Amino acid sequence: MLERVNSNYAAVVICVHCGSNRVDVAGWNSRTTARFRCAECQHEALVEGFTIGRVMGDAAAACLPGALDDAALPALAALVRAEAERHAG
Repeated sequence: MLERVNSNYAAVVICVHCGSNRVDVAGWNSRTTARFRCAECQHEALVEGFTIGRVMGDAAAACLPGALDDAALPALAALVRAEAERHAG
């Protein structure tokens, strides 16, 4: 399985309800169906065929801005950026 992992790429799961990246697997409905939950707003969704690998600390902080800029929902990236700026200053 490791031969399929690209060390130059990491995906980030972002909650479309609140913009948080604190999304994790809350449980499994079947062998291949995960229940993803946002730790910020508690939104849950079933996701078939995927799981989550975590990166924490400086490594996560380094890749998060790029992931937010590349978000599949551009409006979400703008929302998250604005929220981060609000908390920074």
